[in-house]
Amino acid sequence: MSNKFTKLWDHKTLDPQSLVVEVGRVNDMSPRQIAKMYETVNLYGVAILQHAPRPGQTVEELVDLGRLFGNSVVHDRADERGLVVVAELSGYGEFVGASSGPHLMHTGGTFMPWKDVPRIVLLQCEKQSRIGGRSMLASGASAFRYLKHHEPEALKLLMDPQVFSIKRSARGVGQFANTGVTGKAVFDTQQLENGNLWLTFRFDGEIKLDIQPDAAVEAFDKLLNYFNRSESQIDFKLQPNQIMICDNTSVVHARTAFQAGSGRKLNRLQLDGVGIKELHWGFPQPS
Repeated sequence: MSNKFTKLWDHKTLDPQSLVVEVGRVNDMSPRQIAKMYETVNLYGVAILQHAPRPGQTVEELVDLGRLFGNSVVHDRADERGLVVVAELSGYGEFVGASSGPHLMHTGGTFMPWKDVPRIVLLQCEKQSRIGGRSMLASGASAFRYLKHHEPEALKLLMDPQVFSIKRSARGVGQFANTGVTGKAVFDTQQLENGNLWLTFRFDGEIKLDIQPDAAVEAFDKLLNYFNRSESQIDFKLQPNQIMICDNTSVVHARTAFQAGSGRKLNRLQLDGVGIKELHWGFPQPS
């Protein structure tokens, strides 16, 4: 693997504008444009596709793009194509993605068995809120390097393959579904066949975490504090006709709260990455 695919960056070294790949319709992308999209994801763990859908064909463009990233991954709110609407929706109080509130730094599918976790998350903007709704991203590789140099004992705990177990919310306050897993590492060294680290992280009120041993609770907190520092993040507002492509094995993403009743709407598609040999999952251990 090329040494340039380290996915190491912070707000000083990555300008969100450098992530943008401009195309027309997704089905009309040239091999060069597709290659540039893949390389941008390999370099940073994220890319932003600026596309030009035909009127009324916005969601179809997202489905077409998904075919370049494998098969759709099941989600509780997905339709038959795997599409999930990210907007204010009544009756889904247990899903932060169906509210106007903030969504803290996380990777998708943290509560799923490793074999089912999506490797790519696509977020397509149809309409933005005038106030709020900003996207935030942070690099798992940069977080690993920070902990390695400043909090080595915390990092050791977070690399333990049994450090946390997790369950997701169920309908009803204080209730949790049977969906979940027992025993995962935050920085996993065993799951990727290329020898890279796989980041998986979530730490909010929508899920139930069991962190063992007790000392690892503080380690989780240190990692969360790193992800939440403004100097660790890039911060931008996804615009209509843009699709954010996240490597779910190497970056965390978040969203600020937005104006209730604004009509903000995004579409999400999660993919397994199977058969996409052009992509390098995870990240090598930083020095």
